[in-house]
Amino acid sequence: MPPVRLPLHGDSAANATDDWPRCRCPPEPLVKGHRPKKLTFPEDPLVQSYMTRHPEAKLTPIFLNGSQPAPARVFAERQLQLMQARRVAL
Repeated sequence: MPPVRLPLHGDSAANATDDWPRCRCPPEPLVKGHRPKKLTFPEDPLVQSYMTRHPEAKLTPIFLNGSQPAPARVFAERQLQLMQARRVAL
């Protein structure tokens, strides 16, 4: 039995005799619809202001499986509690 020649990657003969099935279906149309509103929390402006005042807080590691939130969130939650106790608007 003679050896079988395997086609190389860029071989033009391989492209001509390619037996792999080709996808001839049209692409699915993009569905454009209503986008949901951006999810915001009451403490988000406080977290943003904390991050602008303390840029080194962005480098603090956050443990995703830990029970303690990030320092910016701790500050924002406490500040929000104080503001609600004294009835101060954001």
